Amino acid sequence: MKIATNIEEFIAAPTSYTQLHISNKKITDAELVAVTKVIRPNSRSWPVQEKGHSLTYIFLDNNDLGDEGAAIIVGWSCENLFIHNNNLGDEGARCAYNRKHISLDNNQIGYAGAATIANSLKTCITTLSLNNNQIGDGGADVISQKGLINNRALIALYLSGNQIGDTGIAAISNALKSNSSLFTLWLDSNKIGDVG
Repeated sequence: MKIATNIEEFIAAPTSYTQLHISNKKITDAELVAVTKVIRPNSRSWPVQEKGHSLTYIFLDNNDLGDEGAAIIVGWSCENLFIHNNNLGDEGARCAYNRKHISLDNNQIGYAGAATIANSLKTCITTLSLNNNQIGDGGADVISQKGLINNRALIALYLSGNQIGDTGIAAISNALKSNSSLFTLWLDSNKIGDVG
């Protein structure tokens, strides 16, 4: 297992690495776009699988990535993606597609982003962490309706600090009645009252 810890070493030999750890570098959308153009000038799919090679983990925590940077990441081949403490909004939530483990904690994802992610929950995501975003009751409801009912893949869901109230908790509770796979559910630091 070889880990790249900066963009320069990854650019030099992209197929040599199985993990990309570029955290705490304050990388912006523009920098990510520029790097992508250097590696694959005519493609938004980078890093791509070449001869059976792909990254297993990508960590882009504590940078300045927003929705434009996330749009680049959508095409990246990697099952495990961690983008904590950035500026991803609802459009940025699209980078959750085709992942197994996704963590988008401490971003600015709201209801529309939750709806986008909910569409991926039925197919492949086993761990989803959206702690400290702004999905609210509406986001909790859409994740429940589209992603939890009869879901057999998702085993861990983290929704702490999302302004979810009694209505959102009721939706999650009802959806869990037909869900046999969820093992871990975190809902602390929300707006859950006595009814929830």
